[in-house]
Amino acid sequence: PEVFYSNIFNSIRVHFWYFCLRYFIRIDLILFEYIYLIRTETCFVRTETRFSLFPFGVGCIF
Repeated sequence: PEVFYSNIFNSIRVHFWYFCLRYFIRIDLILFEYIYLIRTETCFVRTETRFSLFPFGVGCIF
């Protein structure tokens, strides 16, 4: 069971991180690269925090 939940956690983590990159690449086309890097890091931190609270939520948007 531990391996099963671990695989789900990894797949969700990759999915959210890929979603974060897609979401902030669009912003990078408008804003500067410096803002893009900060926004990406913030999105990653918020996504990591929301895994324990909302495993299937959309952490990047909030």
